[in-house]
Amino acid sequence: MQRQQMFAYALSITRQTESAEDAVHEALLKVVCSDGRVRNLKAYVFRAIRNEALRLNAARDKTEQLNPNEAESLFIVPEQSNPDRQSTAREEARMLEGALNEIAFEQKQVIVLRTYAGLTFREIARVLEEPLPTVASRYRRGLKKLGEQMRILGYED
Repeated sequence: MQRQQMFAYALSITRQTESAEDAVHEALLKVVCSDGRVRNLKAYVFRAIRNEALRLNAARDKTEQLNPNEAESLFIVPEQSNPDRQSTAREEARMLEGALNEIAFEQKQVIVLRTYAGLTFREIARVLEEPLPTVASRYRRGLKKLGEQMRILGYED
């Protein structure tokens, strides 16, 4: 597990850097304080991140709703030597993020956990406390909807 994977997952839920960092920190504290009887550490950590991120969202003051234009991006675009390529990469990341934000939250979570965190469907089922077939179908439907959204947004590649 890499820090970036954990952070990206938390950020996909909280949409705020500070809250995502707090969620990861609290989840790792829970691992350290656990009694050591964790069957699948990776799934346990991501479930703890999810639970903490959702708790932080619920605790956010209703008057402090997140402005979508101020939300942090999930995607880190590496610096490119070619400025045109850098601009294209940023635009592609914005389009993908926009498309991800248009699909159902449950589908988005499965896609993020599978694609960015590298979890297996079985691990995702443990994280989300959902049956394995439900997770697999959410992934398939989510990818289909993501593709449709990308076409709507004009991405043809």
